[in-house]
Amino acid sequence: MAKYSVETSIIISLVVGLIISNIPILGIRGMFSVIIVGFVASYYTTPEKTSYKVGAMAGVTLAVVLLVISFLTPPDLPYTLPSATSLGVVVMANQFSILILGIILSLLIYWFLGALGGYLATQFFNPPEAVDKTHYREPLRGVSKKRPRRTLERKKP
Repeated sequence: MAKYSVETSIIISLVVGLIISNIPILGIRGMFSVIIVGFVASYYTTPEKTSYKVGAMAGVTLAVVLLVISFLTPPDLPYTLPSATSLGVVVMANQFSILILGIILSLLIYWFLGALGGYLATQFFNPPEAVDKTHYREPLRGVSKKRPRRTLERKKP
C-alpha cells in the first residue's frame, strides 16, 4: 500500500478512473470504472485512514466531475426544437424536477459503487494490525458474579 493522504489518493484515483474509462481497448466503462476508482483511492491511503468511506468519497467526487463535464459539453440536437412557449411551464418544471432527482440518484449510485471498491480494497490489502480497533468493545473477562465482602478496618487508639 502506498502512504498518501486521503485527498491525494482521491485525486490519483480520479485521474486513473478518467484514463481507464476513456481507453476503448480496455473495455472498462460504467460501474466497473467507479469501483476501480474507489478501490484505488482506498488502496493508496495510509493504513490508519483506509476505509470504505475513502472509496465512497472518491466515487462522489467522480460523479461531480462527470456532472460538470456533461453540463459543459453540448448534446447532439435535432434540426428543429419545439418552442418553450408551446410546451408550457409545467413541462419545464417537470423536467427540472427530473434533473434534480437524476443528480441525487447518480450521487447515491456513485457513492455506493465507490464504497464497494473501497471495501474490497480494505478486505484484500489492509493488514490486520493496521485496523483501528478503538471503537470495538473488549469482552469482560474474569468477572465473577459474587462480590467480595467488605471489611472495615478500624483504627486502634
